[in-house]
Amino acid sequence: MRVALIDDGVVPQVVPRLPARNDLCVLEDGTIRQRRQDEPVLTDHGTTSAQILHMYAPEAEICSLRIFSSPKLRASVGQLAAALEWCWREKIPLIHLSLGTTLSSDYELLCPILARLIRGNQMVVAAHSNRDAYTVPACLMGVLGVSADPQMSGYQYAVQDAAGPEQDAAVPEQVQITASSRHALTSPTGRVYETQVTNSYAAPVVTAAVHELLRKSPPLSLTVAEVYEKLAGRQVDISRSRPDFITEAIVYHPSAAPVCQEDLFFTVRAVAHTAAQWRQALREHPGIPTVLLPPATGEGMDAVLDWLHEKQCPGLLCTGPFPAKSGLPPVLLWEEGCRKSFPEYQFPADCASVAITPASQTALHLAKTLQRKFQADGYGCTVVSDLPAAYLYGAAYLYRDETGTPRISTWARHTQTDVWIFCTERKPDCDQSIQIKASGVLILGETETEISQELAKEEVDELYDFLLQS
Repeated sequence: MRVALIDDGVVPQVVPRLPARNDLCVLEDGTIRQRRQDEPVLTDHGTTSAQILHMYAPEAEICSLRIFSSPKLRASVGQLAAALEWCWREKIPLIHLSLGTTLSSDYELLCPILARLIRGNQMVVAAHSNRDAYTVPACLMGVLGVSADPQMSGYQYAVQDAAGPEQDAAVPEQVQITASSRHALTSPTGRVYETQVTNSYAAPVVTAAVHELLRKSPPLSLTVAEVYEKLAGRQVDISRSRPDFITEAIVYHPSAAPVCQEDLFFTVRAVAHTAAQWRQALREHPGIPTVLLPPATGEGMDAVLDWLHEKQCPGLLCTGPFPAKSGLPPVLLWEEGCRKSFPEYQFPADCASVAITPASQTALHLAKTLQRKFQADGYGCTVVSDLPAAYLYGAAYLYRDETGTPRISTWARHTQTDVWIFCTERKPDCDQSIQIKASGVLILGETETEISQELAKEEVDELYDFLLQS
């Protein structure tokens, strides 16, 4: 079984089972070809990862995709995306990355590719950053993210429950697998040495364990939820603070309440209001997850439960709490209770910020429209809201605990943000430069200016230009 190893290349003389057809380079323009002899492997990072993998899974056929071409181990997100796309096209069942990115802008490019891999039962094992940073892909729901445990050695690993108040403090937020990174290897000169404690060399242990599970099953037959459960030896919650496995969806919407499709974080493939319409949409769009907008009762909920027990279920996002989680098979299921890892956060006092109050669907639409404009101009922009279902629109969820302390979704705490847009009931705890009230008042310092409550495109353009100059 082939295992793709995306790194800086592998020295063939050190790692067995690396035929020339599996020794590839990903160029800066995304082209993939065989690595030439005049393109040496410049560090031992990828080779060491391959050695560890081969030590614990000697039957693995390693396929090396070299994206790093300098000793600094730097590559463009486009090269990583091209490597992952190649793995998807080639139906590689297992993909190993002792690498990742902490740039929030890279998430938008990589998440759709990773979501396809996850839904296609192509396993992705990825090392978490060695810094306390939200790491893509390791922190995504549906990826087997790994961090090193310095107390472990050899072929040891452990699976925690998803991030929450009871999680081991040594496990980074949103990564729930720890493994040994201390391995006794032999250098080409015959010297035996032990690898250092680093997440890069812990991830191959998990890749080896997943390889042993996959090779005993029919190709692409195990879901990532099933793999997590088999690794843990028990039922395990693999939820994250956002449903990263969804980039397109069938919307099952029994109540037919208004939804602004333009602002949703996913592409809508079909909308169904009855159980019969939903079943028809599933037949017409196989392999596409469902977003359930409650209430769904009686026959509608029975249909959802039956579907979750089917092997081909690609995932479900349920707005609101899901009524019957116990007894379900291992599936990709995200519901509001999954938003449980909310660290305390103090927004930078000098951050560029816009507040649109009070929170409403109209206010959130304006926030998303402004966000798209900021992002198109190259700014990192995050929308923060305390509306109950704001996550459907890609907003970071903000709430206050019983002491009034602000807490925010884990991923938003680590994003590199130039502009924060708040769509909340109360004024956020940072120095506001601009405040927009849904009543039709724009506040700049001590000055209030009347604006339209329902802004036309031209008015939004003018408002955006005004914000840039303020």
